[in-house]
Amino acid sequence: MKTNITIILKISILASLAFTTAQAATLATTANNATLTSATNWTPSQTPVSGTDTLNIGHNVTISSTWTIASGQAINHTGGSIRLANGGHLTVEAGGNLNSVGFFESGSQAASGRSLTILAGANVSTTRYITGRPDSLGLGGSDWTTNWVANAAGISTLAISSDWQIRGSSIDVDLTNYDASNGSTLTLATYGTTLGSGPFNNINITGISGAAWTEGVHYTFDIGDGSADSITLTIIPEPSSSALLGLGALALTLRRRK
Repeated sequence: MKTNITIILKISILASLAFTTAQAATLATTANNATLTSATNWTPSQTPVSGTDTLNIGHNVTISSTWTIASGQAINHTGGSIRLANGGHLTVEAGGNLNSVGFFESGSQAASGRSLTILAGANVSTTRYITGRPDSLGLGGSDWTTNWVANAAGISTLAISSDWQIRGSSIDVDLTNYDASNGSTLTLATYGTTLGSGPFNNINITGISGAAWTEGVHYTFDIGDGSADSITLTIIPEPSSSALLGLGALALTLRRRK
């Protein structure tokens, strides 16, 4: 009897796993202005599931909720634009892929609370990254934050083959788990043409200690020359114990000479 129960439990577990795996789907857009909260304009006709489904997008799509691209999943964008509307938050986890051949943008509306979060080990690339527009256009974008979260080995670089229009957007880098022995310079993003409509509104760096870091004290920030370059963050090494002892000895010597 005990053996039969064990076999039944194992079969139930396997069936459950098979059912869970079967839920992952690959969906494609069929028309413009699809959303991630409705089955409309998707084939097969079903509502995309965050953290599970792979999306093949050939049209304009609006994200107005929290969406996660988990390991093994992807958003493959081949035309139009991916727009983050009010409350649109996109996270790409380690092993996840965001490939956009087109616009990844704030859209033509004023919105609040939008973000792209790139975890270490993610793959993120786009042709254009438009997180803010020139003031003369009167368009939204000032609330957009691009977040990087490091692991011990480093961060994942945002690869932009054309331009980044950054006006009013912010940057947040979490280095809490980073091991500085893996290098002092981290490349946040590369851009193939221009870095326009700057500057950034806020640059927030959480250091290895978990505390907020200050530019010029804990790190330096370089946006490149604005044309086909990269955005880098360089950690300023803390003075070594031997250097501190040397400075102390020098101060003592100078004091005695006085």
